[in-house]
Amino acid sequence: METAVLAIEDDWRFHNNFANTLKAAARFEEAAGHYRRAIALHDGSIEPFYNLGVTMIESGNLAEAERWLRHALAIDPAHGLTHLNLGNILNANGQLQAAEMHYQCAMLSIAGDARLLNNYGQLLNKLHRFSEAEAYFREAIRRDECFPHPCANLAELMAGHGLVTEAETLLRHALSLDVGLAKAHSNLLFVLALRDDCSAEKLLAEHLAYAAQFEVPLKPCWPQHANSRDPERRLRVGFVSGDLRDHPVARYLMPALQQLVRYDELELYAYSNGVKNDAQTAQYRALFTHWQDSALVPDEALARRIIADGIDILIDLSGHSGDNRLLTFARRPAPVQVSWMGYVGTTGLEAMDYFVGDEHLTPASVHAQFREKILLLPATTTFEPFAPAIEPNALPALASGVFTFCCVARINKLNRPHVALWARMLQCAPASRMLLATLPGGAEPERVKAWFAEAGVGAEQLIFAHARTVEEQLRLHHMADLCLDTFPYNGATTISHALCLGVPTLTLRGAVLGSRLGASINSHVGITEFIAEDGEAYVRKAVAWTQDLPALARLRGELPSMFAASALRQHEDVADALVLKLRVAWRRWCEGLPPEHL
Repeated sequence: METAVLAIEDDWRFHNNFANTLKAAARFEEAAGHYRRAIALHDGSIEPFYNLGVTMIESGNLAEAERWLRHALAIDPAHGLTHLNLGNILNANGQLQAAEMHYQCAMLSIAGDARLLNNYGQLLNKLHRFSEAEAYFREAIRRDECFPHPCANLAELMAGHGLVTEAETLLRHALSLDVGLAKAHSNLLFVLALRDDCSAEKLLAEHLAYAAQFEVPLKPCWPQHANSRDPERRLRVGFVSGDLRDHPVARYLMPALQQLVRYDELELYAYSNGVKNDAQTAQYRALFTHWQDSALVPDEALARRIIADGIDILIDLSGHSGDNRLLTFARRPAPVQVSWMGYVGTTGLEAMDYFVGDEHLTPASVHAQFREKILLLPATTTFEPFAPAIEPNALPALASGVFTFCCVARINKLNRPHVALWARMLQCAPASRMLLATLPGGAEPERVKAWFAEAGVGAEQLIFAHARTVEEQLRLHHMADLCLDTFPYNGATTISHALCLGVPTLTLRGAVLGSRLGASINSHVGITEFIAEDGEAYVRKAVAWTQDLPALARLRGELPSMFAASALRQHEDVADALVLKLRVAWRRWCEGLPPEHL
């Protein structure tokens, strides 16, 4: 009997198979130990090396995973699944060229694998090879009709090209295959916010459906917070974001944090969910007392970490946008939870106590669109423009005699209703043209051009410009006489940067919150004449401005200082108000009172 036990202990297959059982039970550390024992007993088989690499992926240790998978390839250079997983790691780390090489190697042996086709499609989308990406996603769907991920990823590609109806259909199909896909559900909410026919009531209902699916099952496990209920003590404030890097949110978050570090009454914690770090990340790190890289930490484990850190107020900076951790917030790891700046609308979560707004963006008339209570500041956020500053130029139309409308928003914010109204403007002002952004890789968006053609506007009135950097995008405004906002999801960063260059943006205010951003900015600056309440007024105002060049020329010189004097640039005042309101919210919790509009 003892001999039999010893024989098993020295059998690499026993350790490999036992480790497989442990891995299936998510006992990754124990599984890894047995895989290592299998390798020590027999290092000539690819199996334990590959299995250990996959275990490291599932446990979030990508560096170790890569090491063991490369060992596996040394044994069998043609092993398709090893190439696939190694490609996935490199893809996640942003090493796109190397990842593609491994995907291509995998295609030699497992070309019909739906996971490979889907992941290769994601890589191609990142490389802006959109038609190839679409083909791979569609082939993955054809190979495995029950696999939801290529449907969700194809939806993201479609939405990025302004095809929001198609994106919604694909996302709903993906969720019908797997209702537990939280990211796909968040993407659906984001896509619905881009639809011009989605009412505020429907949008709220869809957000509440997200909460019913993902938050309600977690409520019985909500913790009883042990935080000291001292209303005036120093507070631990945590920030959760996937965008603590070179990202447009830096224009808002960085000036806020640079002010918040002045307050001794706050201790700042960061929970960073981004995989890629850069020079901007280093600047963020310097502003926080504590920093946790959380991209590979599961939601439940991240919630436990936040509780262990004793966070008093937890601030979400992503909402339903990319790399969000709403499933962490749904576990209510902090006594007070706040949604700020990353998403224009409700999260739908009961666990989210407050949404930060201002009188222009979130007046009482829109409170019914939120599950959260509104925490009111002089401005929802402040804005710090790109540096070094680019100086405004003279109104181009005065010299050229051609009036240039401009919209440099992402193509996914454009839709047929935009184009129909813009086409009417161009037709009513024959000596005019429209300047638009290209697709991310520089290609002209053929669907947008087709929409213009359908509306009777030829290519001679369209200019598509490819801006590879923020500076290049800003310099495009030297060609612009008047910017046009997108709807129903308005711009924010683009409008603010245009104001710094003296170019106003005509916006169309709607009912849903995303369609109030432009009106909010213009109201803060004091240029309400650039707010339209319906499509007819939007066209009428645009055409009228083509006939009032002196007024636009005068504004071009005045707008930068008007913007600088508005609440949108008063970083210290807004930070003071935020700290004050967070303290009030904390005092309410200490007294056992529910959240209320502040």
